[in-house]
Amino acid sequence: MTETHRPARIFALGSLNVDLVVQVDRFPQPGETLPGRTFHTFPGGKGGNQAVAVARLGGSPSMAARLGDDSFGEEYLATLIREGVQVNQVERIPGKTTGTALIEVDQRGQNRIVVVAGANECWDDRAVSIALAGIAEGDILLLQLEIPLPAVIEAALIASRRGAQVILDPAPAPEAPLPRELLGALSWCTPNEHEAALITGIATSSAGGQREAALALVRHGVSRAVVKAGARGAWLALEDRAELLPGFPVEARDTTAAGDSFNGGLAWALSHHFSPREAVIRANAVAALSTTGLGAQTAMPTAARLSSFLEKAGITPGEQKNRDTPASDP
Repeated sequence: MTETHRPARIFALGSLNVDLVVQVDRFPQPGETLPGRTFHTFPGGKGGNQAVAVARLGGSPSMAARLGDDSFGEEYLATLIREGVQVNQVERIPGKTTGTALIEVDQRGQNRIVVVAGANECWDDRAVSIALAGIAEGDILLLQLEIPLPAVIEAALIASRRGAQVILDPAPAPEAPLPRELLGALSWCTPNEHEAALITGIATSSAGGQREAALALVRHGVSRAVVKAGARGAWLALEDRAELLPGFPVEARDTTAAGDSFNGGLAWALSHHFSPREAVIRANAVAALSTTGLGAQTAMPTAARLSSFLEKAGITPGEQKNRDTPASDP
């Protein structure tokens, strides 16, 4: 492999949460108490999930994050190290609790989530600058919205100025429009249908609305936009053209980290110089496989499992590599 085609370095700056997961037959109504079927504790948080997704695929991502000085933080740090994530910029914050997420999962694999940020709130511009001191041209930065928005903006601007690709997963859904300075710094923005509707003001209940929302993000300054449409796949918009890239059918058990797995898979594929279209196809496959186990990180695939899955789907693992062909209208 020539120097120009070595995998790009991947950085993830974002949240680390411990997921407290209850399986239920159905979600309770307000004021209703229901028995749960099982209870599990898993490592999660959108930043951690995306970093682990990259590591499972064989990457060596650098994680920048904050943990509390509690037992959850100690356990999570050990998990990241075990997964092969670089943790030089993961800091334990005295007096703070590690972020937690309370998750209900029903029989269909659908979920409801409440997040308590804890140590994830402990970011400022100086901390971001220190965490990204090593990012450079050609690198890839994964961002989400589970840490303070000013920190996300600062990280995107730093990485963009240095020539790195910036991938933003705008989740949890923003309560206000995302600033233009942030959108203009993004190489990729990857909302789901709900998030895309809030960001663009376009109803996304139909395929046409999802397509228009993806194109609107590009008009707002994002280089490439993806609207994730669950099991149906993902809309990819480049310039003034958009295409639905279908998802992969699997028996889903838990969709909690499907979006995070998508972004980790996208970063991994881009780091290996796949075209945008081929990268999204692989991200769709990673997301599908991630739903086949219980827990955010449990079923995230290895590169070998992904390759086997793609081959069974009739997709050659290396096809169309290094091509940047624009997507076409459906």
